[in-house]
Amino acid sequence: MGDTLKKVKPGDPMVIPADTFNTFVDAARGHVNRRHGWTGRPMPSRPDPCIILVYNNTGQDLDRYNIIAVQDHLYGPSYYPGDPDAERSFKNSIVMTGIVPRTSGESFTGRFAVLLEPLAAGKIGRAVISGVVQVRLEVKEQAAVRHYAGIVDNEVGYLGESVAGPARILWKDLGASGIVWAVVRLSDQLDYYPRAIHLEKTGGEQGGPTTHCTWTYTVSTENGVVLGTDVDPAAGFHLYRRPEYMAMNQADKGVALFTPSGSYIISWINETPIHPNRTMAVVLVQTGGSSGDGGNQCSWTYTVKDAASGNVMGENVNPTQSPHKWRRPATGSMLAANYGYANLAENGVFTIGWINEILG
Repeated sequence: MGDTLKKVKPGDPMVIPADTFNTFVDAARGHVNRRHGWTGRPMPSRPDPCIILVYNNTGQDLDRYNIIAVQDHLYGPSYYPGDPDAERSFKNSIVMTGIVPRTSGESFTGRFAVLLEPLAAGKIGRAVISGVVQVRLEVKEQAAVRHYAGIVDNEVGYLGESVAGPARILWKDLGASGIVWAVVRLSDQLDYYPRAIHLEKTGGEQGGPTTHCTWTYTVSTENGVVLGTDVDPAAGFHLYRRPEYMAMNQADKGVALFTPSGSYIISWINETPIHPNRTMAVVLVQTGGSSGDGGNQCSWTYTVKDAASGNVMGENVNPTQSPHKWRRPATGSMLAANYGYANLAENGVFTIGWINEILG
């Protein structure tokens, strides 16, 4: 078969063989099919809604798959009043301003995108705002089960694992640790929902001044379905946290976050302190030390008494020495105090927070 697409020269007779004409028809049909897609319906004229353009306002050059927080639209119609081209530009393309991700403060937005190409500072490039994309992921505990990811404060290189967040982890490299490759789905709907739980103590200790509370529980739903036994609500992926050293009453109810698959994360239970610390007034009787002067610090010491009962709590106490919190000027004369406030712990240890010493 000859060349069906052979070109002609000016002046040559126009003879279109059947094969050549059919090739033209096939090319035209292919073009129409590409415009309408497999279903025959017209394809949308706007770009992929999951990909946006971002202006790199981070002040640094970024790599492909870096994380960039999304702030404002670069040229919204209201930014250029009276300019007829502003609204037309806004309709034709989405260009957002990208900044360094922050988890708090004035720059916090909670929104982010993943770059699809290297992007120099002050330039515009493509980024995924919704959908499935590769990212770098910080894995702190390989054994922990965390299905979500979110931004890390002041970090453009990777996302961080979390028990809840805007990105669902579809896959991560389990053979590595630290910063690993992962596949995530951005703009994922949070599928955890709160639900009341019932708790029945099964073991552990209440804790005290030098030991942690370690109560464990059988966890069940309100209608009696057992979810777990000997569960420590302050361990693993659960979110509940206890005071470091304090005796706690056991709980009997709480709140957990549930997934449609039935897994749960305990976020709160009604454990309460047995003997919480309290603030009390104290009377001070000066016993030693000196007032200080222009070159020396005051060093008064005191007998400390409970203002309510008159009981002596301590002798020759320097209120600036650990664990006490009172602070004096580095130099200068101070009048001795006779009154103050202290925090009394459940074990009887008191910490002076303020006394009425004044410059004299």
